[in-house]
Amino acid sequence: MKLLRFVNYDICEGIIRFWKKYFLVIILGIIVCTLLEQETASFLEMWGKKWSPLEYGVYEFWGRYPYQFNVDNKESFVVPFSWIIEYLLLAYCIGGYISEDMRGFGANLIVKSKSRILWWGSKCIWCILVNVLFFLLLWCTSIGYAWIISGNAQFDMDQSLMALYYGNVVASTSVREFMILAMIFPLLVGLIQSLFQMILSFYVNSATVMTLLSVMLVFTSYYANPLLVHGYAMITRYYPNDINVDYKPLSMQFGVCYLFLILFLLIGCGCFLIERKDILEK
Repeated sequence: MKLLRFVNYDICEGIIRFWKKYFLVIILGIIVCTLLEQETASFLEMWGKKWSPLEYGVYEFWGRYPYQFNVDNKESFVVPFSWIIEYLLLAYCIGGYISEDMRGFGANLIVKSKSRILWWGSKCIWCILVNVLFFLLLWCTSIGYAWIISGNAQFDMDQSLMALYYGNVVASTSVREFMILAMIFPLLVGLIQSLFQMILSFYVNSATVMTLLSVMLVFTSYYANPLLVHGYAMITRYYPNDINVDYKPLSMQFGVCYLFLILFLLIGCGCFLIERKDILEK
């Protein structure tokens, strides 16, 4: 019962109180869908086709291949702005709620309940709810946008259209795999980023946390390593690169195990740190 009271408090104070933030998620979803529509307007008109909600979602989390310097390749530093802004906006939705609550009424809850684990457990549930709401809004926006543009609200895929835009290898991916890559992996990465942000907020202010997350996102955009968590939220990283033949695509199987391991480690780390945190300092 105590946990439910904690969760109810976090929903009211950490989600409902800041409901206006989530309008930004809808606006971002519309902008990203519009970018895809404008970018592909010519051959969409030529072939008489329209994107589906799933295809808009793939574009939202497509990302980019890591940058490879090559004197024969004049590839420029193209930043995946929409992908980076999505995760920065998620960080904005998490905000400084944890640190503010720890120094405010939440400290009284910890003292009265005599359990910091309950407080942290509630914050983890709150984190899951924020992430589910965030990505659900993105996907609902894609569905609504596709329905308005083409009347298609089904999660299907046009292989010929995908082959034209992404190539035959990507077009051969099943709808089920795309849903995993565009829904499950971005959500898992979002949870890990949010938990990491929450733990950092024990010790540093929100501006410092946002700066660090921005650096991590940009670094992941240009550098590939299977240990970099954010890379698993970019669908392009699961496919071979025709330009860089040495690039090794990420493994979905390894990614699931690795992300869940990091997720549980962060939850445990939060329990360990909150037990030793001086919440009554000054």
